[in-house]
Amino acid sequence: MPAQDRPDSAPPPGPAEMPRPLRLDRLPRSGPHHFDETATPAERAAIAALLGARAVGRFRFSGMLRPEGAEGWRLEGRLRARIVQACVVTLEDVVQRIDEPVLRRYLPGIVAAAEVDPDAPEEDEVEPLPRRLDLGAVAIEAAALALDPWPRRPGAHVAQAIDPDDPPAENPFAALASLRRPGADEG
Repeated sequence: MPAQDRPDSAPPPGPAEMPRPLRLDRLPRSGPHHFDETATPAERAAIAALLGARAVGRFRFSGMLRPEGAEGWRLEGRLRARIVQACVVTLEDVVQRIDEPVLRRYLPGIVAAAEVDPDAPEEDEVEPLPRRLDLGAVAIEAAALALDPWPRRPGAHVAQAIDPDDPPAENPFAALASLRRPGADEG
């Protein structure tokens, strides 16, 4: 029987950008499980494409998973990354260094808040207990949340984006203004 048809086989791990699956039900609950994951050059290129960035120069996610309660897990990690984005004003490279703590709690019996009440407040770090946890997906999500949505080079101003040699744009209402002038329709 092929592996994908076996009842005990799980679907493939999350994003193909940096798959780092862990079967939580197979981790020993006797103590913490340490991890240290670094993206390969191909994975960094895929992460850059996913995040809409020009490049990812470094991407490392390290930390530990600890048992929490009878079945839950607590992830305490740190994401360190160097991501190059385009300045929203000049389109020049903007380098953002990310050094962010990442905290997630995976607890049994938790239902995603959107499934219960979409308007209910939710704890960002508490999530339903998955059978398989993809550390790469957690790291990419943390990077996406840490990225500046409007990266701007220091000193970049909107006026820099306008070329002073360009002639001023014609006012679209100039033709209407000429219709209001006496004698404008004579000709």
